[in-house]
Amino acid sequence: MSALGSQVRGLFVEPRPRVAAVVPVRAFPAMPSVVVLGTPAHGRVVAAGIAVALARALGIPAGLAGAIGAGPITPAALAVAPAARRAAARLRRQGHDASARGRLVWLADRRAATGLRAFADDPVGTAGASCAELARAAAAIRAPSALALPSPRSEGLDRVLAWHDGIVVVREPDATEGLTDLVLASVAALGPPVACVEAPSRVAGTVALLGVVPPAFAVRAVEQLGIAPPARPAR
Repeated sequence: MSALGSQVRGLFVEPRPRVAAVVPVRAFPAMPSVVVLGTPAHGRVVAAGIAVALARALGIPAGLAGAIGAGPITPAALAVAPAARRAAARLRRQGHDASARGRLVWLADRRAATGLRAFADDPVGTAGASCAELARAAAAIRAPSALALPSPRSEGLDRVLAWHDGIVVVREPDATEGLTDLVLASVAALGPPVACVEAPSRVAGTVALLGVVPPAFAVRAVEQLGIAPPARPAR
């Protein structure tokens, strides 16, 4: 029987021990910084929406945004998150022109009156200085940030874009699909993840600047970038 038992056992292959699959944990930037490329009018509202969408995805009370050439926004009298109000006050004590709306902290350009002209004369220097200022402010209040830059690009400006964790391109209404694809391909070659959003409507822009909830276009863009965990549904 022992010989027969050995023969029978030989017909079967002993199963390999089961090894638990190792699923790598996705590492997200602690406080993502995003740059928005678009016209001054559209870039401003997209940056505001992206900042609030990032804050929501990260479970952080407020997001920080700014735009080259953009001055202060009128602080909202109502519906300002206490954390955003405190963050704006802290930045003002540090010498920044900051205001709060909803969950949005807005950082005005120090050179608002001449910002766009300065960018045209020295895009790399102006963009670099604005990015550095926003980064310092974001670190001071521990918030994700988004900065809007005008659309024209250069080799030097592309190096500034590559500093960021994500790049959002605003597709203007008159831009053809072929041109947009070329722009997205060239921006993607810089390294950071890229998202494209349609130029927001007036209503969507108003929602973005109110800062209470992130507009749908901003939520989709943050999901497309993949630099923050998926936002939990609002309760």
